[in-house]
Amino acid sequence: MKTGIVVAASLLLAIGSAVAQGRKAPKPDATPPPEPPPAESPPESGKKSAALTFDQLDLDKDGGVTWDEFLKAHVAAAGRNAADPHAAVMPAKDLKRLQRIFREADNDGSGILLRKEWDDYPRK
Repeated sequence: MKTGIVVAASLLLAIGSAVAQGRKAPKPDATPPPEPPPAESPPESGKKSAALTFDQLDLDKDGGVTWDEFLKAHVAAAGRNAADPHAAVMPAKDLKRLQRIFREADNDGSGILLRKEWDDYPRK
């Protein structure tokens, strides 16, 4: 009988020690916490340029797209803050690509894209 009391006391001490240290035994039916959703990668601005229509680019609806409108439309399409379209908001490689696309699409070099220029610009 004395042995049974010693074993029970030892068990109680071990359980008390585990609880005191903050450890808990896992429940057999406990399910693991759900995994967080995968992080979304921001869309590349260059790929968005082919998808944006002239009407989406012409923010003030005056029939021409300035560099500012072009940039703001792409920043917004990429899910970024369109009110602050500076290089810090968009990766430099994306900004350079957009500048190249705007320059190439602006056939007459006026700094304003017209609908015909945008429609004629080859998309890859």
